[in-house]
Amino acid sequence: PWGWIVGTGVFLDVVAAETALLTRRVTAVALLTLLCVALLSGFVTWQHAAAELRRRRALEALRVTEENYRTIFDSATDGMVIHDAATGAVVDANRKYLADTGYTLDELRRLPFSIVACGVGDCTPQRAAALSAAAAAGHPQRVEWEALTRDGRPIKVEISLKGINVGTRRCVLATGHDLTERYRAEEERR
Repeated sequence: PWGWIVGTGVFLDVVAAETALLTRRVTAVALLTLLCVALLSGFVTWQHAAAELRRRRALEALRVTEENYRTIFDSATDGMVIHDAATGAVVDANRKYLADTGYTLDELRRLPFSIVACGVGDCTPQRAAALSAAAAAGHPQRVEWEALTRDGRPIKVEISLKGINVGTRRCVLATGHDLTERYRAEEERR
C-alpha cells in the first residue's frame, strides 16, 4: 500500500525502474545481435553471389577457350591427331584428319594410335610407337609416312610429332601434311 516491498526496504517504483532499464538493455542487445546476424547473413549472401558470378564467368571463359581451341584445331589445313603418350589412346583429332583417313573420332578412340598410324613398307606400328616415344620425350620427329586409310587406300604424308601436355596428361601431337598430290604431280612430270 505504501509503494514498497514489505521487509526489503525497496520501493516498487525502484523495482519497476530497474526492470524497465534491464528490459531496455536486453532489447538493445537483442536488436544489436539481430542487426549483426542480419549484416553477417547479408555479407555471406553477397559473398556467395559474388562467388557464383565468378564461377559463371570462369565457366563462360572456359567455354569460349574450348570453342576457340576447337575452331582453330578444326580449321587447320593439315590433319592433326593427339594421342596419349603412355597408352597410345587417341585423345582428339581434327576434321581434316578424319576426312583424310576415313575414320570417325569414336573409331580412333577405340584403336591404339600405333595401329591407326601403321602403313606400307617400314611404316609399322613399332616404328610409329618409337617415333611417338621420342617425341613425347622432348625430341620432335618429322618423317614421310605412307599411311593407310580406313578403307586400305595408301596416302603419303609428312608427319610431324611433338610432345605436348594436355592438362596433366603427356600427349603427342601428330600433324600430317598430305603429300599425295605432290607425288602424283611429280610422277606426271616424269
